Parts: sequence; structure tokens; C-alpha cells
Amino acid sequence: MKKIIIRVVLVFLGLLLIYTVFNQFDAGVPVSKFTPDDLLKPVYSADNGFYKLWSLSEPDDVDVTSTEVFSKYDRLCNPAHDTSKFIEIHNRNRASTYLEFSRARLERLKEKIPKRGKDWTNHPEQGGVNWIDNILLKRDETVVMGQELAVWTARYQKLIDSTIYVDNMLLRFDAPIPNLLAWLITAKYYNIQQMMLAVDGNWEEATTRLLAHTASCKRMIKGSHVLINNLVGKAVLTHTLRALGAIMERKECPKSIYRQIFNGLPPITYLEYGSHYNFIAEIFFLQSIYQLGYDAEGKKLSPIGHFFNNLFLQKNRTAQIAAKNLETAMTYEETPPYLWKTPYTEPGDYASGWFWWLQNPSGKILLDSIKIPNFANVTAKSNRAKAYYDMTRIAAELNMNYTPELPVEQILSKLDSYKTIDDCSGRPYRWNEQKQLLYSIGINKKDDGGTESVDKLEGDYIFPCTLFVKPVDTASAAQ
Repeated sequence: MKKIIIRVVLVFLGLLLIYTVFNQFDAGVPVSKFTPDDLLKPVYSADNGFYKLWSLSEPDDVDVTSTEVFSKYDRLCNPAHDTSKFIEIHNRNRASTYLEFSRARLERLKEKIPKRGKDWTNHPEQGGVNWIDNILLKRDETVVMGQELAVWTARYQKLIDSTIYVDNMLLRFDAPIPNLLAWLITAKYYNIQQMMLAVDGNWEEATTRLLAHTASCKRMIKGSHVLINNLVGKAVLTHTLRALGAIMERKECPKSIYRQIFNGLPPITYLEYGSHYNFIAEIFFLQSIYQLGYDAEGKKLSPIGHFFNNLFLQKNRTAQIAAKNLETAMTYEETPPYLWKTPYTEPGDYASGWFWWLQNPSGKILLDSIKIPNFANVTAKSNRAKAYYDMTRIAAELNMNYTPELPVEQILSKLDSYKTIDDCSGRPYRWNEQKQLLYSIGINKKDDGGTESVDKLEGDYIFPCTLFVKPVDTASAAQ
């Protein structure tokens, strides 16, 4: 009996040795058709809006234009410094710093304005409800937001005015990111501020600021490497476009504003609404997870975790799978959905089936545990941003040329902006006369009659466009 037990143990150890040796045979290189040289070249200059985004949520009494503040953030990304040292210091201190300054402000906002969210700071999901009417009911809350966000808003204006934006983030998993919640909240308030400015009679000034905000969003989307930065940029872009739409929805909106908006929105390019550089950068961010000794949740691996990774994680094979997934996601996003032969589906479930553990088990577990980003949602948000942008232009030109004597479809057919097709259908954007809105059929390529679900990214992408008869604006008509 003892001999049998010894033989079983020896056989088990032999199989374990064979299994371990087998998992040392990794795939070859290269792992991707892209290299870091395919990304944007860094701009280590105080003129770069990237640094203004970083300094947005500094304490109110800090001079964010100072060399000291610029250096503080430049040390996190400029190889001229000991970036590893400063990243470690920043990551170690970030929680307390954020809690002390930024989170305290956000908590005050939450206390003073319990309903800070969807009911009025975000645009209505469906047509028939004027967004500005909702905001006008919250004048007191708007004043409170303005008082609390005054410093951030002034700093944000400098970011909007920056003509350069390049994300200098290092391609490593532990590289810190700016305070994106501060950006999003400030940007939303900024748009609300402009809508209030418009209905108070300053139409042209408010429109000029919103158009500058739109241009800034396009620069930030195009210039980002970190995907979450890009996604916030898209969220701010769509919020700003709907703010322009809300202004055009007002019956008292001067007709000249339609021309100002149309002229201020040249056709958008893919890099200004898509995620091209972000998908490339993600390839290297994901590779750095195990190179730097982290797990997918951003925690440092224990000695045991390091041991098992060294034995059972095939780095090249894992990197090849990740690169292939990202390149596939990029191909889908860069291809209009109406040309997709099959729907985009999320990769995953590598650690499943009876024998998944035979090869590269740690790599498969790592790939399955990376739940963010959700690349299907990324693609949907990119297509929605483009649709909103296109429809803002169409709405402006339609209002410029609207006359009740002609059917809307007849007017639309003669507009330059209407020649831009809906990438989801391969046909022009659609008009719903009853709901008074333009819409895209959405990434599911199904016509839901102008019904949108913003949170779930389902249904159509809609843009309200209530048409009013305006007096002839001889000055703008002559231009």
C-alpha cells in the first residue's frame, strides 16, 4: 500500500512538472501590429491643456498657473524626471488629498442640492420636454452650484481656451489620472450657466462659449490616450451639443443663432469622436498590469501571486489575446455600424470549459477579470457622439431654412448638412414629425421611432428640433 501511495505521488509530481514545463513555452513576438510610436507625441509644455485638467481641482487658494503646480504634474509623465518615484508618491497620497479638497466640495454640493443629477443637470431622454424649462425651475440650485464651483469654473474656462491638448500619460497601469468627476461636474454646470445666459438675453455670447466648449471637447477626445479620459470627453461633448440644441429649442431664440451654430460646427472627423489612440494605448496599459506586478483590480501581487504568475502566466500569449481584442474593437468602431456583417460581442470566458487550465491559466483568469472598459459601450458612445454632432448641424441648418409652407422632408433634402448619413443605417438621419425630432436608429440598427434610452445606450439617438416660424433675419441671410 505504501508503494502504491509513493507511486501515485510520484506520478502526480511528474504530471505537475510536465504541466509546469509546458506552460513555460510562450507564444512568440510581436504581440501587436501597433507600437508606442503610433501614439501622439507628448507635449511637455504649460500650454498643454492636459496640465490644466490636472490642476482643475487643486485647493481654491492655489495658483494653478504657477511653475510649482505645472512641475507637480509634469513629474508624473515626463521621463526627464524620476517618474516611478513621483507616481508612487502621488498614488500613496492621492486618497487623503482627494478627500481633503475635491471630495469635500462634492459632498457639500450633494448636501445643498440633493437632486443634482438626471432630473435637470442632464438633458431629458425623450423629446417633448424642454431642458431649459427644467433648469429654470431650479434657479436657486443653479445659484448654489455657481457659488460652490466658481473657482473650478474659472479654471475650466482656461482649459476650454487651450488650443493644445495631448494626454502625456505614461503607458503603465499605475499611472494616475486627473480628477475626472470634478471635470464632469464643472463641465455640466458650465453648460447650464450658458443656457441661463442665453435665455437672459445674451444669446450670441452663450452660443460662442458653448461652441468653444464643443471645440475643446473634440481636442480632448482626439488628444487622449487614457480611455476613461476619452469617455468623459465624449460625455461632455454630448452634454454640450444638447445644450446647443436646448437653446435652439427656445421659441425666442434669434434666427441668427442658428447660423452661428451651423458655422461653428464644421463636419466632425473620426479622431474627434472616436477612440483610435485609446485602443492602441490600452494594449500597452494591459500589458503593464503583469509587468509591474499588479492584478486586474490594481492591487500589488503578493509573493504567492508573483510565484504563480511566473509559472502559469504566458506573457506574450496573454498580450497577443488582449491586443487582438482591442484591435477588433477598434475595427468595429472605425467601421460604420451599417457595414458590420455581425454584431460586436465582448470577448471573454477564457477560463471556462473542462480543460481551460491546461495552457496559460493565470493569463486567462487575468483576461476574464478585466471587466472595464466595456468596449461595446465605448463603440456605442462614439457613434452616439457623432450622431448628436451631425444632428446639431442639421437642426441648425433646418431652422435657418424652415418655412411652414414646405414639408420638413423636402427642406431637409436640400440641406448640405443632411448629406451626412447616419452611420448606423447608411441612410440620412430620420425626422419624426409628431415628436418634432431628428434621430439615428442607433447601434442596434433598429428603428424605434425616435425613442432613446440614454443610460442603457439602447434604442435610437434622438435630437429634439421643435420648429418655429422666425422673422426674416436680413443681416444673417445676406452673409
